[in-house]
Amino acid sequence: MVVAHNQQLTRVSELRGKSVAMADALAVVSMQGVQILRDAKLEPGRDVFVVNLSNHSAAINYVIAGELPVAIVSDRALMQLPQKVRDKVKIVQTWERHALPGVVYLVNPGLPREQREQLSKIILEYTQHNPEGLALMKRFGYDGLKTISPDEMRTLAPYGLMLKEAMSLPLK
Repeated sequence: MVVAHNQQLTRVSELRGKSVAMADALAVVSMQGVQILRDAKLEPGRDVFVVNLSNHSAAINYVIAGELPVAIVSDRALMQLPQKVRDKVKIVQTWERHALPGVVYLVNPGLPREQREQLSKIILEYTQHNPEGLALMKRFGYDGLKTISPDEMRTLAPYGLMLKEAMSLPLK
């Protein structure tokens, strides 16, 4: 949770009646943000107002501009911003309990198994052995990509349900 340097908010529990900037509602970190609000007994749309923006940078920029008091964003997205932008905000609360892998690629289960495996192989090869892919991972602050374990996949299950729910809503 980030705020502008002059902002006095320090905990999610102080957000009642306020607006919170987040990335696209389909982003896992935004779904995590909604759960974080609910864990703090703040129901989005009733106790706190969530403003979903196109990306993490936009959410942070709204905070810097004073348009919104707080943003819940990915630490990786914050890290990828220029230092002069990062210097304008402060992190006031983090949540390790909700931490998930920084990037997860999901494939439609209807895709034939051979094609899923081929796609995974191509992505892993690019990010683990290709100089451009390695540079990309480094630039984004990742050590690389790996195949997700069944246990890790189970931790993502609630977000899969939230994603299905979000995608079934009409686009605004």
